[in-house]
Amino acid sequence: MPEGDVSEVGDQTSVPADVRSEHCYDVIVVGGGIAGLSAAYRLRTHDTLVLEASERPGGRVFSHSSDTGIQNFGAHMFGGPGTVVGDLCLELGLSLRPIDAGLMGFTFQDQLMLDAKPALLPFLIPLPPLARISLLKAGARLRIGAARAGSCLARTAQNGWDQMTEARFANGDDKTLSRYLGVLHPAAAKIMQAITERCGGDPTQISAGHGLRSFANVWSSSSPGFNLCGGSSKFPEALAAALGNRLRLGSRVNDVSREGDGVVVTGQDGHGQPFRYRAKTAILATPAPITKRIASDLPEPTRNALGEVRYGPFLSVSVNTTEDTPGLLEETYAVSTPQAAFSVLFNQATNRFSLGGHELGGSLMMFAGADRAAQLLSLSDDQIIENFMDDLKRLIPSLSGITNPTVCRWENGAPFAFPGRSSLQPELTRPIDRVALAGDYLEFPNMEAAINSAHEAARRVSAWL
Repeated sequence: MPEGDVSEVGDQTSVPADVRSEHCYDVIVVGGGIAGLSAAYRLRTHDTLVLEASERPGGRVFSHSSDTGIQNFGAHMFGGPGTVVGDLCLELGLSLRPIDAGLMGFTFQDQLMLDAKPALLPFLIPLPPLARISLLKAGARLRIGAARAGSCLARTAQNGWDQMTEARFANGDDKTLSRYLGVLHPAAAKIMQAITERCGGDPTQISAGHGLRSFANVWSSSSPGFNLCGGSSKFPEALAAALGNRLRLGSRVNDVSREGDGVVVTGQDGHGQPFRYRAKTAILATPAPITKRIASDLPEPTRNALGEVRYGPFLSVSVNTTEDTPGLLEETYAVSTPQAAFSVLFNQATNRFSLGGHELGGSLMMFAGADRAAQLLSLSDDQIIENFMDDLKRLIPSLSGITNPTVCRWENGAPFAFPGRSSLQPELTRPIDRVALAGDYLEFPNMEAAINSAHEAARRVSAWL
């Protein structure tokens, strides 16, 4: 499947003089994911060039549509009006649809629970007594910690973004989520692992603060978010359209170096031909390990910090459904499935029948993350589809007309915070002459963080220019 990363293509190619461009751009943005596109859009009045390795824009924001409906594969929950993401979508003329549906559906031992409140799930899930007690204790700790995380986020929104304060809390220097929750019964631990996999790591890997912030998002009393009408890719496609020929797809960057009073970027285009571009400044909006690889002359402490950033894999299978009456999932957005091959099922067409013209067909995304995804990545697409389809039909046998099962693999699915992660923040955010970094690894991994980092990078570039 297409990726949004700038991939390694071997040693830097020696570029003949006759293919060198003497034009000097104001800024070259490396990476056409949401961070790179947003930074370039912010700087579109300048002489800007965006280089993206894949043949599509958007990175991990990816969907496609057909006569049978949309299929989302990556990021899918958008902020609404008043958020950075929501306001940018509206500025681009895109339509947001509120997710008026349950976020905490659950299945266990083939029992489907869709309408229960999260606090009641430990009493409803068929568990032995010790496992039920263990899950109740873990749930109580999560609720307390998530409430604290929500208060912290509200203060941050009201008083301004304090990166170091937020980083210390969100990244949790002192303990993993597993240690925060304490020793769990194996059945309770399996449930917690499935719920946290969407963070990119399991409870033994992610920091307590990272996990609690994720639960704060799920249990927020405010609207949980919005979907983008027509699929998530409408967002990067609209940014790409606004950038026009400033964006060059299929352009793999090998090296970004500061040279003289500017920056030189070298690589190969989609035809394998070498290029060499000059600019006054550059924004590196690629995943942390890619940034470390292509930017060899960054300060060594910054390169070391980039190498310490951790990513977890994602894997998703999207299908369309052709039911002609409301089904079980009509008012449910997310269902946790700890005993299935996938860890969570997202209904991307909630309330399809009550909202006329909302989507052509049903759309489900089955998601696996962290170690579960890592194990699945060794299988073929056909094997993954077979495993996922067997479990989907077992869990919801009433589903009809399942079509177009499609696999998408994300080896660098999302960065996740681990104990000690905040110690990297000063080097990741330090000012670097003529080069700015952008990406969701700099904050909390979501679209809002990616765009915030892009705007900060654009602010630095504007100051230099």
